[in-house]
Amino acid sequence: MEIEVAGYNDKMLVLLEKVIIQMRDLKILPDRFKIIKEKNLRAYRNWIFQQPYHQVLEYVRYMNSQTMWLNEEVLAELECLTAADVKAFFHKILGQTHIEALIHGNLYKEVGLLSLGGWKRG
Repeated sequence: MEIEVAGYNDKMLVLLEKVIIQMRDLKILPDRFKIIKEKNLRAYRNWIFQQPYHQVLEYVRYMNSQTMWLNEEVLAELECLTAADVKAFFHKILGQTHIEALIHGNLYKEVGLLSLGGWKRG
């Protein structure tokens, strides 16, 4: 999982804090989940209608990667995915999260990233 924020340094920390708090306190709305799931299902089903060179590039990436799944594999799992599955997985993955930060630009050490969103150093 990768989070990238960019912009003016005086508001970047505020934005990052809001993103992290939203992640920590994830609320999955059933109606919204259904819409996003249908949109993704449609995109995965329509993948086969792309230009052949797009498909070939996807297979090349698959052959060169150790942790990638083919479109058909993702589609099969996505069809039976529920909001409860996402919520359970999200809490499980957050419990195993290790945070590394690369900060480029102006950041004052007095601000301290560890205080963001109420997350504690683990």
